[in-house]
Amino acid sequence: MSADIGSVDLHIDRSLRFRAAWRWHFYAAWFVLPILVTLAATGFVILLKPTIERWAYGDMLYLDSPAVVTLSTDELIDAVLVTHPDAIVDSVVPPRDPGRSTQVDITDIDGRSLSVYVDPTTAEVRGHIDNDTRIDYVATQIHGTLWMGRWGDYLVEMAGGWAVIMALTGMY
Repeated sequence: MSADIGSVDLHIDRSLRFRAAWRWHFYAAWFVLPILVTLAATGFVILLKPTIERWAYGDMLYLDSPAVVTLSTDELIDAVLVTHPDAIVDSVVPPRDPGRSTQVDITDIDGRSLSVYVDPTTAEVRGHIDNDTRIDYVATQIHGTLWMGRWGDYLVEMAGGWAVIMALTGMY
């Protein structure tokens, strides 16, 4: 008879542990899933960055015909400074291949960070993109900090920790 009582206690103990693990798993999911879905969506956008940029900014990034002879970097910077006279040049990114524009990163008089695209053969300014509203920048900010700065970073890290708890309690 005493063996039966011990097995009942063991069964009740297992049942309580299972329910506790399931409860932790359930409540963790309410916190973790929205953050994980956001990270998955923004990660997908970051992964597809070249394709998205070609679609969104293709007229600025890509030339009609490949550049055979390119102008000097100083001439390209001068062309940018004609369209943005009070700007400060931060960097120049040469084209990756002959069919692309040269990227000149500047800070304008208002303090905005701009990427200006210049045809390397004619020094024609093809357009500019405000880096704070650029698709990949926005996706990266949301992905890293949920666009909440330091506190968003803390939430992402906590969600990562709770995801581990969800995995462990899900296996239980």
